[in-house]
Amino acid sequence: MLKTIKYGFYVEDEVQVIFLENILPQIISHLKLEDSYSFEKDSLYTSVVSLFPVNNGGRRKFDVTFKMFCEIGIINYEQDVFFLGRDLDKATIYDLEKKIKEMQEHLGEFLESKVIIFLPTRCTEHWLRYIKELKKTENQDLTQKFEEQRNDTVKKNVYGRKKRVEQAQYIHNLCQDIDIDALSQHAESFKHFVESIQIFLNRLN
Repeated sequence: MLKTIKYGFYVEDEVQVIFLENILPQIISHLKLEDSYSFEKDSLYTSVVSLFPVNNGGRRKFDVTFKMFCEIGIINYEQDVFFLGRDLDKATIYDLEKKIKEMQEHLGEFLESKVIIFLPTRCTEHWLRYIKELKKTENQDLTQKFEEQRNDTVKKNVYGRKKRVEQAQYIHNLCQDIDIDALSQHAESFKHFVESIQIFLNRLN
C-alpha cells in the first residue's frame, strides 16, 4: 500500500525549493520504494521560503529560527517530515558533519527524528554544476572537485547569462533524470542527503 509522506520545508532560497521538489521522487525511485512511498508537499505550510541576503544577517536568522519552523510544521500542521536546507558555504566533509550535528542537537530527539537536513557544500549550485557536467559526460567520472571553486564562479558556469526569471525553469529542466549514484559519488554532501532520506524511510517500516 502506497503511503503519502506529507512534507514541509524551511530553506534558503527558491533554488533549493525547485531542487527538492524534483529530486525527492527520483530518490524514492532510486531506492526502489516507489510502490511504497510518495512525497507530497504540504499546500498549507511550507515554512515560507526564506529569501534573505547573507550580508543582512540571513544565515544567523536561519540558525536562530529553524527549530521554530520545524515545530510549526511537525506539531501544528502534523507534517510527516520537515526539510531544512541551507548553503554550508564551506567545502569539507568535516564542516558538513559538524554543522549537521550542531543542528540536530538543537532540534532535540523528537524533532531530529522527523527532520532531514541538507547542506550543500558550498552552495546548491555546486550540486547543479555536478549535475550539468555529469550529463555532458554521460555520467562518467569527473576529475575536478567543484567545491574548490567560489560560489560566484560556479553560479556563473551553471546559469551563464540567464536572467533570474529564466533560472527557475532552467533548474527544473536540469534536475530531470539525475543519476543519483554518480552525483553521490562526486558530491559528499548530496550523498549524505540521500542517506538521510533512506534512514528516515527505514524508520517508517
